[in-house]
Amino acid sequence: MGARWQLLGRPTEQQAIRAALTGSAGSGVVLVGSAGVGKTTLARVVTEELGVPVRWAACTESSRGIPLGAFAPWVESTSSRDPITALVSARESLLAQPGTIIGVDDAHHLDQLSATLLHQLAMDRSARIVATVRTGEVVPDAVTSLWKDQYLTRVELEAFDKPECTKLVELVLGGTWRD
Repeated sequence: MGARWQLLGRPTEQQAIRAALTGSAGSGVVLVGSAGVGKTTLARVVTEELGVPVRWAACTESSRGIPLGAFAPWVESTSSRDPITALVSARESLLAQPGTIIGVDDAHHLDQLSATLLHQLAMDRSARIVATVRTGEVVPDAVTSLWKDQYLTRVELEAFDKPECTKLVELVLGGTWRD
């Protein structure tokens, strides 16, 4: 069995993501769907295909309680408690390598300062962004604005139906399902 699950039945979505990340019309894409539908896998596969550096921030409920928690690896250590200083530090670090894509997994868990940073990056088109958001979750206003105000393209991912699930399992396991 392969090291990762393969994608199945998502060529339209893959093309939409690729176009949003490489076209001149926008700054990237937000993938929206229920838990387990493949948002993260799809985002990672498409960004790997592009062959450019990607800085991934993985958001969690725990990181939501920390200003810039999801972007902490890119904030320089300082004695300043000024949130603007931390925001500028993260922004400069994230943008240090031109052409880098900013990936944000579970963006619905972003704290307000991180959501503001992501919004600013999209608004001034200083970075290409791919973010995932789980349907049914409360989303920070700055993240909702990403697609509402058309800074990023919103792509909805639906769950596979039974025949698609069967085909995927057969592909991964190398067998055939029989009722």
